[in-house]
Amino acid sequence: MSDVPPSLPPKGAPLADNGNSHSRPESSTSPPSQAASHAQTPTPSVKIPLPDNFGSLPTREIEKLLSTLDVLKGYLVTLIQGELDKDVAELEGIVRQIESYKEKLEQLESCKRKTRLKAEEVNELTSQWLQKEQEMKKALYRFSRENLQSLLQTSVQESRKLTESIQATFVSHIDQHDEQSIQMFIKSYRHERKEYYLHKEKLSRFQQGRIGGI
Repeated sequence: MSDVPPSLPPKGAPLADNGNSHSRPESSTSPPSQAASHAQTPTPSVKIPLPDNFGSLPTREIEKLLSTLDVLKGYLVTLIQGELDKDVAELEGIVRQIESYKEKLEQLESCKRKTRLKAEEVNELTSQWLQKEQEMKKALYRFSRENLQSLLQTSVQESRKLTESIQATFVSHIDQHDEQSIQMFIKSYRHERKEYYLHKEKLSRFQQGRIGGI
């Protein structure tokens, strides 16, 4: 056996078919109708209920269920629909709460108006009461301790001045008085002096708290 490798065929020459080569099938193109069917838009997804035991199915069964796009979309719609229903229910609850809050707000506004009217009435009555209270204080002041003491002090001073005036008048014309005028002076002076001592005694007792008034 020769160790020289066989020579290569000339460049560009076709290889000999030794019967070992396999003929390549010509690529076939799909018919126009079949290609058009593949290009068609898939039908809209519909809600497909999931099996009850979906969570416990093996992976192969789940892959089989999700083998087509439409089925996958249907299952996604089924999975999302529950969340959508939950969100819709929550939104409806929020809307009901808002309506309830609006009704309560209207009630509060009504109560606010009524309260404002009542407050105005109370302010008016309070003003009237303060006016009556001032009038009452003025009416009762004449019976207050300060006013009674002032009246007693005034009466004492007036009685004292009157007796002093009578005495001064009599003394200034002492040489002109006859018996009758002297008797009249004594009577008048005694009366006014008596009143003076009575007022003075009342004032003293009043200051000591032994009497309640004139």
